[in-house]
Amino acid sequence: MTHTSTRRVLRIVGFALVLVLALTDNSAAQFASTEAAAAVGQWTRLEDGPRRFQARFDDVFFVNPDTGWVVSTSGDIHRTNDGGSQWTKQVNGNLPGVGRRAFRSVGFVNEDRGYVGTLTRGSALFETLDGGATWADISDRISGPDVDGICGISVVNEDYIYAVGRFDGPAVFVRTQDGGQTWQSFDLSRFAGTLVDVHFFDVHQGIAVGGSSSNLGSDSRTVILVTNDGGTSWRRQLLSDGPGSEWGWKISFPSLFVGYVSVGYIGSAPNTPAKIYKTADGGSTWSKLEIPVSVERLGLQGIGFVSDSVGWAGGRGTTSVSSAAGDSWSLFSTIDGRVNRFRFLGDTLGYAVGEWVYKYSAATDTSVEQPAGGSPLTIETVYPQPSSGAVTIRYRRAEPLPAVVEVYNALGERVARLGALSAASGIEEIVWDGRSSSGRRVGAGVYFVTVSSGSTMAQTAVVVTSS
Repeated sequence: MTHTSTRRVLRIVGFALVLVLALTDNSAAQFASTEAAAAVGQWTRLEDGPRRFQARFDDVFFVNPDTGWVVSTSGDIHRTNDGGSQWTKQVNGNLPGVGRRAFRSVGFVNEDRGYVGTLTRGSALFETLDGGATWADISDRISGPDVDGICGISVVNEDYIYAVGRFDGPAVFVRTQDGGQTWQSFDLSRFAGTLVDVHFFDVHQGIAVGGSSSNLGSDSRTVILVTNDGGTSWRRQLLSDGPGSEWGWKISFPSLFVGYVSVGYIGSAPNTPAKIYKTADGGSTWSKLEIPVSVERLGLQGIGFVSDSVGWAGGRGTTSVSSAAGDSWSLFSTIDGRVNRFRFLGDTLGYAVGEWVYKYSAATDTSVEQPAGGSPLTIETVYPQPSSGAVTIRYRRAEPLPAVVEVYNALGERVARLGALSAASGIEEIVWDGRSSSGRRVGAGVYFVTVSSGSTMAQTAVVVTSS
């Protein structure tokens, strides 16, 4: 083995040890590229998209950069196939033979199969198998405590989907482990009075947020729950110090360890700053951060960070932006103050919904020249994360030198070599099919992608889940 190869393996093993120590039970976790912070892009209001005048859309979900849906409690579902330029209203207030349902959350497995949660008691969960053209009430597939509403959905892969509800109680967790054929509900009233949002890193590790009491008008406090066994058991990781009438609303994890939770309120408290909670250790500990520029109508709803440092928070009248990891904020007028959900597909593309639908894009610099102090080789993004199949690796070279892309396991053993690529500069993409060099599909776990070009190397992690 050459000295260069030895150094590469040592770097990979060292990187692996740091990450593996942070994971438990050999579980995989979502991991964003650590090579560079996301470029700060811009938000655009989709003028030709759907609008809810003086109201809001409740959720948005995209399965790829082009195909996505938005839903609202007015009973509307819209779909786009071209990244938001044009939209089709698939449900106009009423489902045939069912009537009006208050759609609150949405999640899709692929372009055909998806789920929407509602606030309609006794009719909480719907499924589509044709991309949203038709929907079926599958609430009767749920065994366990009654589910009066689903406010948040987290899709891990085609088999494992998780959900929580509802914002005014009762606190219930719902999951499927067989692709939606059967669902199981769990009463979490021991830990929370309400649940609003859920985020799973993999099939085992997840976070849910809500309030301590269903009596939101007086004594509810923000609650953050965590699980390490797919939701079979939970523990309360945070119970806020009030002042009451509050609950955790939305979750945003731009990377494995760094995450944010917005805090909603009943009513308003003039001259009191809005607040969020932040974790830098994957959800084990949380710290309170205030947003001083949001004081008149302080209750937050939507929150979304495109990187560990850059993010937005808003709802109930005001939207703010931070480029300092939540430590400082300024008002942000591009997105209306009714924003309820942000979704990012990597660090260069995202969507948000409030009264309007918004699209985030960060320009991809394909020029050879790098800014001062810039790296000659970077991995821009690896997606999807986590993945149960093929993975796309996007990287950038400043110089026209050949590149080699390799994949290693957590022991530093090379499992795949994607070959020597053309000597070109700028942005390129290559797809790893999730198989080893022998053609066998690799097992679930954390793998490390390295791109080598000349004397430089960039590396990042990719999470593989069971297919």
